[in-house]
Amino acid sequence: MKNKPLILSIASILTAGTAMLGSAHADNTLTYSKTNKDGSPGESQKMLIQAGKMRVDMPDGKNAMIYDAAIDKIFILQLSEKKYMTMDPAMMEKMMGALTGLQAQLEAKLANMPEAQREQMRAMMSKMGAGLPGLLGGGKTPVIKYVETGRKEKVGDYQTQVVEVLEDGKKTIDYYLVDRSDLKIGDVEYVTLQKFQVFLGKLMKSLPGPMKQKMKVQMLLAKGNQLPVKADHFENSKLKRTDQLTDISAKNLDPALFEIPEGFQQRQMPIGPGAGGIQ
Repeated sequence: MKNKPLILSIASILTAGTAMLGSAHADNTLTYSKTNKDGSPGESQKMLIQAGKMRVDMPDGKNAMIYDAAIDKIFILQLSEKKYMTMDPAMMEKMMGALTGLQAQLEAKLANMPEAQREQMRAMMSKMGAGLPGLLGGGKTPVIKYVETGRKEKVGDYQTQVVEVLEDGKKTIDYYLVDRSDLKIGDVEYVTLQKFQVFLGKLMKSLPGPMKQKMKVQMLLAKGNQLPVKADHFENSKLKRTDQLTDISAKNLDPALFEIPEGFQQRQMPIGPGAGGIQ
């Protein structure tokens, strides 16, 4: 597919103020920065939160995502085009059904072509990003396990506990977790984060195994009153990148940041190159 999945890196929610877990809450802006395997700095990503709502500004500056816990939906904003798309688990399931139907149609047309033309068409589809068979079939759902290692490591000012993520028995992520009280996280903010994590899990259930493997989503945002301040990502047992919390702001935010901007038009969710999409 042409549209790259909007995949989020690790995210947590933090509040600052004198009343840590009381009724008073402060909005927050968190910045997670990436360090590449060669030690060079990578892109940064910001997360903003108000009670019951979250916003993630994508590193490209062209897209943002808003999550509304009250209706359990996300809105994907295309800022430069002044358009937005809506997504929820039911829509994702419908989109996957449409993709499966599109795959069947493509395969039926390819089967009726001469071999040389068929191979030429497959090569063209692959180049265009329309490799549906590779995304929808020919693979299995990875088995994800979270392992409490018992390791404790210092990350900045925080004493963290390390949790490993195993995919089919191979380590893919080390999460460095701290207690939410150490980060001054309020009850409402933490509940919002938990709901967002459950929402992401429901979205992932709709995806076929190969697409899950392609997206490599092993999201751990909230676990046992703990949140990650760092994540090491591995590929073939080698460190690929590190994501780390590098900045926290507790300034109140404009509520308009968590709403669809005025003048934005809804567009259909694309299901493939040249497809009209579905509502």
